[in-house]
Amino acid sequence: MKPKPSASRIEPLRPAREATRVFAPAKAGEDGSPGGATLGVLVGVGPSGEAWVDVPRQGRKNVAARSTVALEAEHVGREVLLVCLATGEVVINGVIRGAGDATPTRAKTPPLEAQLDAERIVFSAQREVVLRCGRASILLSADGSVVIKGARLLTSATGVHRIRGGSVQIN
Repeated sequence: MKPKPSASRIEPLRPAREATRVFAPAKAGEDGSPGGATLGVLVGVGPSGEAWVDVPRQGRKNVAARSTVALEAEHVGREVLLVCLATGEVVINGVIRGAGDATPTRAKTPPLEAQLDAERIVFSAQREVVLRCGRASILLSADGSVVIKGARLLTSATGVHRIRGGSVQIN
């Protein structure tokens, strides 16, 4: 009688039945689980390179995965080729490219722009720029509005402190 797998064990990926096999089927792992490849969707990439995938054909979501290719945030939502090792680990073996992907995805998105010299830093965006730290934020919008939010706001000046505007409301 086989022992029941624990709830924390990652189930191995099974090859899709409707896929046409070009190579011989993968051999079973040491634990008797089938190995193989299938398609999934990259759903997240963390700052340290950790990745999470959905495997729709198996109904599995947010599965932790390792990768043999460099993954970037712009790959999120793309199909990926997944391989399951005999240990149960899921490995991303590549990002699937379609016929319309002749140019890299970087060329399709506008470049992020930041200029830095010894005296100033300039961040540019078409719609808005947000600086955020904890509960504090500064929002600059393309329409010219500036929103400053925080749990506590302090303004001070050693010289003249001038407040100008079409109308000024205090409290």
